[in-house]
Amino acid sequence: GGAVVSVEGDWFVEGEGLSCKFGDGVTVVGVFHDRKRIACEVPVVEGGGTVRVSVSNNGVDFVGGNVEVEVAARGAVFGVSPSRGGVRGGDVVTLTGLNFAMSGAGDAVCLFDGMRRVEASVVSSTELRCEAPGWHTPMAVRVDAVIGDVVSSEGAVYEFVEEAVVFGVKPSRGPRGGGTSVSVFGEHFSSVESYCSFGDARGLVAKHVSSSLVVCSLPATHVLGGVEVEVSNNGASFTRSQVEFEYEESLEVVSFSPSAGTDLGGTELNVYGVNFPRGGEMKCVFGSSASNSVTAARWVSSSHAGCRSPSREAGNVTLGVIAEGETAVSLGGVYRFEPSMQVFSMSPNRGSVEGGTVVTFGGSGLDRVA
Repeated sequence: GGAVVSVEGDWFVEGEGLSCKFGDGVTVVGVFHDRKRIACEVPVVEGGGTVRVSVSNNGVDFVGGNVEVEVAARGAVFGVSPSRGGVRGGDVVTLTGLNFAMSGAGDAVCLFDGMRRVEASVVSSTELRCEAPGWHTPMAVRVDAVIGDVVSSEGAVYEFVEEAVVFGVKPSRGPRGGGTSVSVFGEHFSSVESYCSFGDARGLVAKHVSSSLVVCSLPATHVLGGVEVEVSNNGASFTRSQVEFEYEESLEVVSFSPSAGTDLGGTELNVYGVNFPRGGEMKCVFGSSASNSVTAARWVSSSHAGCRSPSREAGNVTLGVIAEGETAVSLGGVYRFEPSMQVFSMSPNRGSVEGGTVVTFGGSGLDRVA
């Protein structure tokens, strides 16, 4: 469609009836050059293919039919990807369909809602690319392919949505080994599909909790420091909120002291290691994950932290430290909860004011009395 063919013969007459017929029904006006030559624009015919061309001086009586021309089929759009984007526009969208590459058809255009034209590039006869325009309000619109001023016979639906925004993340720091679940807070997060990006790591599928919260799994990285965390509602375009997440070295516990304390808890412990984060929350973990006891850790330096033992049944347990954003406890060794001293009986229960009476106590944990 759109191409002009020259038809040569004899006794062509200039006038309103001069015309060309393509196949059995599509008639177009002919342009007179001289009595031996006229020109006609090739129409778009559903299905396309090779058709015979006949001519008429009066628009009624056609002669010829021994000349054939290839007629392009009208384009059809079957899908658009991504199928949604922000009202800000700028997303590169791909239309898939048929008959996008028409020889001599001229410019290609994406037509949004029948009125907004955007320049497009033809990738192949089945693929067309263009940039979604900005839109005045969130809504779903039809998008068509226009090839040489011929609008596609079928279109696809593209949805303009509110622009997502990221306000913050929790935790705001974590190990470069990744694996931590990071909550991302903001607004206008899509329930259909949501993605996170951490710096150059993009297209990470997020768990949608609500329009203001998604949860992402922290990817591993070889680089320490801050990266920007963004969210996408279509996997193609991301927010530009510039909220930072800090990658750190994982902490490691080397030793602690004392190695034992009463089962009543309250023992002050000093924990030593490397990469203790300042400003981030740390906890001392006593015991296995199935039956652990946790107390807050106090940052002293990057290699020193302090915490208090909890009240716990007597026995040996592992002791480690976990920092905000970490998924694994760094173990430092075994800590022993010792039975507290308890006195059940005393004999005799009286004696001389001059002293010297031998008194016998009965109870538990008395063997630790010096």
